[in-house]
Amino acid sequence: MPSSTTNYSWNLPTVGGDEDAWGGYLNTNWSGLDTLLGGVDATEFAILNGATVTTAELNLLDGVTWTLADYNTLTSTAAELNILDGATVTTAEVNILDGDTAATSTTLADADRLVTNDAGTMVQVAMTDVASYTNAAAFTELSIDEDDMASDSATKLPTQQSVKAYVDNFGSPTLSEDGAANLPGGLQIRWGVESSTTDNNQSFSFASAFSNACFIVQVEFENNKKSASIEAKSTTGFTINRDSSIDGINTFNYFAIGW
Repeated sequence: MPSSTTNYSWNLPTVGGDEDAWGGYLNTNWSGLDTLLGGVDATEFAILNGATVTTAELNLLDGVTWTLADYNTLTSTAAELNILDGATVTTAEVNILDGDTAATSTTLADADRLVTNDAGTMVQVAMTDVASYTNAAAFTELSIDEDDMASDSATKLPTQQSVKAYVDNFGSPTLSEDGAANLPGGLQIRWGVESSTTDNNQSFSFASAFSNACFIVQVEFENNKKSASIEAKSTTGFTINRDSSIDGINTFNYFAIGW
């Protein structure tokens, strides 16, 4: 009985003996080798030519249950396989990329990383970079910077700068006896105290001119409560003609509305 190989128990004909059995032994061995290779050809063997994977890297495949037929379906080249040269990923880590839907509860921190495709190159991105991008994107999507609020959007928030500019466009109200205020929507008001010195037409200026037009001016004298007719009005002021029964210098209040 001849000895055999350790791994596959192939027969080892006895040197100088087993003259009539060598043919049978060799045929059995070649049949076993043929079965083991499973039809792999020279082209497929050439895929490994130039591969620089280490034993440790190949050991990552230890426990894989693929058959030789499964491996024969691979079309990777040596260059493609060499991409794995030096990889330290574990089976569990690879499985995360293989449709694994299990979620892990964790508290994200600035030092954490996410994997992303950066123009064709896979890179790890810090959470701080992700936060900067999402904040900028959210700002662009959810906010609007319009000093005049012309779009009248019901879905976007105005920026602090646009709110300030919008309010400033109305100007700060003049809170005094002779004052002015510009209200949202375009309405403007003017008020003040003046002195009438003649029964003839007399013109007065508003504390601040209207932007476009003056709609109405109301005048009332303080002492005798008599009034005066408004002879003319403009964006900058008005002209009155007081009742002839009013004599001397008389103080009156005016209130005007425009836009």
